[in-house]
Amino acid sequence: MGGSDDQTEGSWIWSADGSELVYTNWYPNEPNHSDGENCLKLSALYHWHWNDANCKKVLFQFICEKGAVGLKPIIGQNYQEEGERIYVQVIQLDTLKLGVRYRSLSIYLSAAKCSFGGLD
Repeated sequence: MGGSDDQTEGSWIWSADGSELVYTNWYPNEPNHSDGENCLKLSALYHWHWNDANCKKVLFQFICEKGAVGLKPIIGQNYQEEGERIYVQVIQLDTLKLGVRYRSLSIYLSAAKCSFGGLD
């Protein structure tokens, strides 16, 4: 998902710019740093909560973070794109908007993108 704590254990940051994670959605008892897990992942197996994972084994999706002053919450939208149904999960907390979109053909996020709703 683009976050890690490999620089300082327990201090999770976004890999893109080194900023601290403002919002977290950890699965119960995570992160646990089992087997040297320092990277963030999002998985259907964890009911779309976050889990820490081994960075060398993570081949998962990503999430984007962008300020969202004045936006209304949007939850569980779906729409058609290039003949496929795309499901979009957007969560807003105060001025923070988190968004992820994925194709319905996979239990995992097969094609996460950050272009929906201005999340670039």
